[in-house]
Amino acid sequence: VLLEQGYDLLATDISPEAIKYCQRKYIEFRDNFMVLDCINDKHTKTYDFIFAVAVLHMFVLDEDRNKYYKYIYNHLNENGYALILTMGDGINETSSDITKAFDNIKRTHQESNQEIIVATTSCRIVNFDTLSKEIKENKFNIVESGITEIENHFDKIMYVLITKH
Repeated sequence: VLLEQGYDLLATDISPEAIKYCQRKYIEFRDNFMVLDCINDKHTKTYDFIFAVAVLHMFVLDEDRNKYYKYIYNHLNENGYALILTMGDGINETSSDITKAFDNIKRTHQESNQEIIVATTSCRIVNFDTLSKEIKENKFNIVESGITEIENHFDKIMYVLITKH
């Protein structure tokens, strides 16, 4: 919708398959989709607004989480905003064993109800105290934070709107 309304938008994902899917589905906007590893890759463009959905909780190690925040910091314009959505209810904390990331497990597909094999991922869910501390340590101010949902995917997801110090 945003691309169709003329917004200058770059959508990224670490998965080449996800990007190929978007490029096939939205042929007229294929150049607006890019494979990107946001903790290791760099590009020169900066943005007034960064919208990061369901990325932060994939990083378990503090080192990787700090690289993620640094990426956002380096690509956010001085007066820009970043909206980060990450799994969590704001209260509980949990962390997966990263040595088990990408192990195959059985899951039931939501729409077909068929059992499929998928690769696991790493996940670290923090509470609002930990999230606030991370954000402040990485030179950001919190404008607003709370709990919302992403229909059909996350019944509770934390959000935080941030700016640079």
